[in-house]
Amino acid sequence: METQTKKDKAQQLAFQIQVLTMAIRNIDLEFTRECSKDLRSQASFQESAAVLNPSHPFEANELLYEQARSLDHLVSFVNSLKRCDEIKAKLAEKKITQDKIKSLFI
Repeated sequence: METQTKKDKAQQLAFQIQVLTMAIRNIDLEFTRECSKDLRSQASFQESAAVLNPSHPFEANELLYEQARSLDHLVSFVNSLKRCDEIKAKLAEKKITQDKIKSLFI
């Protein structure tokens, strides 16, 4: 089996991230936050109700909390991607301006 170089792996990772970002850019972040909040509320309620149902597995609540955290991370990731896009756009604008200035003196 052929081993991949670090550069090959980095290119593959960049491609995978690019595909992933295309899929998640359109996620409704407000709804995602609402789902996270609902999952936490449900877990909290189930913890409170555990007194009435002692056989309810603790892992079920742990799962709900972890799913809520995952949604929070997803929101943060999408926001970070949007911020990266903003920075890239600013850099592109500055490059255009710099190129225009250079062309005046060449």
